[in-house]
Amino acid sequence: MTDFPWLTLLLLVPMVGAAVVAGMPRGFAKSRELAMGISLVTLLLGVLMAFQFDIGSSTQYQLSEVYPGFRSSV
Repeated sequence: MTDFPWLTLLLLVPMVGAAVVAGMPRGFAKSRELAMGISLVTLLLGVLMAFQFDIGSSTQYQLSEVYPGFRSSV
């Protein structure tokens, strides 16, 4: 299992992209293309994340992230 923060990246890319597109001036010609590009990057990250999933793994959780200071209720 890799230590790459897939879930964090999968959440941050569309959030940052939405903020960038929302901050563009009204009528900016390339805003739709930028939004489509951000959506495709998010899709690509989701597909790459799916390929990291190990079907035959016996561990309970995969692709999870643990941060110090945050306590899980599970």
